[in-house]
Amino acid sequence: MNSPGVVGIVVLQAMAAAAALAMLSYATWLIVAKMDLLTAAGPAVNTALVAVTPVSLAVGLVLGARLARRDPDLFARLGTTDVDAELSVPPDEVSNSPIQPGKAT
Repeated sequence: MNSPGVVGIVVLQAMAAAAALAMLSYATWLIVAKMDLLTAAGPAVNTALVAVTPVSLAVGLVLGARLARRDPDLFARLGTTDVDAELSVPPDEVSNSPIQPGKAT
């Protein structure tokens, strides 16, 4: 086993992650600090534009936690690509479209 090589790779990955975090943090700060240059709008508009991201994150976390409590099986299937997985809702109830497959209009 090549322990020094493995440790070196792990250290490089950690350094790359730290560098990426630093650069993304700086870019985010720069965008927020210079929002008035990007929009040429007033402070209220700029605040509303900047607030969209953290508000969306908070709403998503709350809804995700609620879904995890109410339907753990559905929560576990989120993001999977198993198209043959059994639906918890029968297929005829999934669509509210007035045009149903296999029915003449």
